[in-house]
Amino acid sequence: VPWFERNFVHARFKAKIKEAIFEMFFFGILYLITLRSNYSSISTSIVFLCITTVRFFASYQKGDWQYCLFLGILGPMIEGCLVELGTFKYNHADLLNVPLWLPLLWLNGGFLARRLFNLKELRNKI
Repeated sequence: VPWFERNFVHARFKAKIKEAIFEMFFFGILYLITLRSNYSSISTSIVFLCITTVRFFASYQKGDWQYCLFLGILGPMIEGCLVELGTFKYNHADLLNVPLWLPLLWLNGGFLARRLFNLKELRNKI
């Protein structure tokens, strides 16, 4: 993560423990929503898109978009490869063996990753 910050973000910030805890809680809620989305992938995707849009306006820190874009692309690609290898499968995969909402879930994971890895308490440990 420090390598990613140095080479792609160019905008470091010091996250607060409250922000990291909020992000973990919020991401947990999003994950729980996905557990209920077995039959409504499009509506879950629309909800996630609205939530993500609001989050970019409400809690955006300079440099967040790089984390969000990177994880929003890389995460679903890796999960799609794992599905192809037969490690697991989604009951209602929409596109390339993954549900439509998965990139948006990973994109929100970018907020979480950035807040966690920029905590002063964790920065020197990684």
